[in-house]
Amino acid sequence: MDLKDILKGRNIPQEPPESLALKKYVQSKYNVATQVIISPHHLTLVVPSSALAGTLRLELPRMLEECKITQKLHIRIS
Repeated sequence: MDLKDILKGRNIPQEPPESLALKKYVQSKYNVATQVIISPHHLTLVVPSSALAGTLRLELPRMLEECKITQKLHIRIS
C-alpha cells in the first residue's frame, strides 16, 4: 500500500461555513485578509489592525446576522 493510496481515502476536514462567511464579509467590505480561529464555544476573528477591529466591533450585530453566526465572536488584533 502506497502513501498516496492512504491519503486518497482520507477524509479531509472542510472549513465551516461560518468561518468562510466571516472571511468573505471582511474581504468584500474592507479588502483585508483575515484568519478565523475555531473553538468549541466561540469563533475568533484575527484582523491586522486596531482600526479595523474597532470598526468591526461597531458592525458586530449586523455581521453576526449576515454571516449567520450563532456562537460568540471575539475580535483579535494580530
